[in-house]
Amino acid sequence: MLTLIGGEAAHRAVTSFSRALRGLYTRGAALPEGVEAHRLAQKAKEAVTALSSWAIRHGVDDLPLERESFGSREEWNIVVPAARVEELEAMLLMDRALRIAKQSGSAVPNVTNDPRFHVGWRQFDATRESLSAEAQRIPEPARSVVLNQLHNIKRLRTPPTSHSKIEAVAAAVESIIQQGEKVLLFCHHHATAQELTIRLAEVLPKLPAPRAPSLAAWKRAWGEVVCRQDEREDEEQLRSTFIDWLCSDLIRAQTLSWLGTKSPADARLRDLLERQRGRHPLGGETIAKAAVRLYRTLLQSKSSAAVLKAAAAGRSELLAGSSGSSRVLGVCLPDEDRRSLFIHNQQPDTVISIFNSPFGPDVLVVTDKLSEGSTCTGTADT
Repeated sequence: MLTLIGGEAAHRAVTSFSRALRGLYTRGAALPEGVEAHRLAQKAKEAVTALSSWAIRHGVDDLPLERESFGSREEWNIVVPAARVEELEAMLLMDRALRIAKQSGSAVPNVTNDPRFHVGWRQFDATRESLSAEAQRIPEPARSVVLNQLHNIKRLRTPPTSHSKIEAVAAAVESIIQQGEKVLLFCHHHATAQELTIRLAEVLPKLPAPRAPSLAAWKRAWGEVVCRQDEREDEEQLRSTFIDWLCSDLIRAQTLSWLGTKSPADARLRDLLERQRGRHPLGGETIAKAAVRLYRTLLQSKSSAAVLKAAAAGRSELLAGSSGSSRVLGVCLPDEDRRSLFIHNQQPDTVISIFNSPFGPDVLVVTDKLSEGSTCTGTADT
């Protein structure tokens, strides 16, 4: 990264710290602990000093000359209705119940007005369930007070309703997706990301799996497009895995929607892929060029190549968009009941590369695990 921006002057200090840290993990401390810690701290300080002149401490608004390179930008104002009286009452009851439980010595969260309660119901309901189980260990008279608060909360949350902010974001995202765009949503909390992902999967219209052309025709056409040019021996399986991904239900449905015909003849498929453009027919690459570029990008990244290799070994779910037909993907801790909607590996490069291509999920819902490095059409901080 330093080399790309002309920061070679910082190489020496950064490399020195990197080697010292790697040595500590591989060989252990060569010096007494105090001396070793001081040495590492000094090298870290030198590295930070060397990096400081190359670190950007500005947002896009502070860089007017560079703003054009980021593309068009505007505020995304999502209209959210005011909280209902019942919702406010439920949150106040939860705050009081947690405070009383905490004062009685119970093992409950320190935060009684959790910010997650304000953007979704998932964490709120989970806290209610855990507090209900904990209440049996709370001494009287606090136990009766807590149980009464929980009873009233249950009454206010029956039947369960979707949170107004989740609904507002889902409606705004649906309107953007209908225009052929992709959307990246950043959530501060995993519980919010899970709730938003599940709701989006319910409201976004499904893309039906195409019945024609045949799956064999798709594989044949993509095999001719993603051809063996300067291919290493170990790439053959990776290329096959990538083509299988291109032939998954979601990707085929997307691609067919760009071809301009409902059921092209098998023999015409390759020609259409090389002639038609993707999401935006008036600009951008052809579908074939976009696919080849994505494939080369994945191979150039060691982590993405590793993901392709793992997918070839029977873990196709590691590739975004390969599982099911949902147009939304949550990059966060998965919900166990809807696991196919989520991906949570430690290689974000692959997800970012796919998202930055025309293919794959239309919506990414992410937390701080994937909050940097991705370009997007629209973002909403929930």
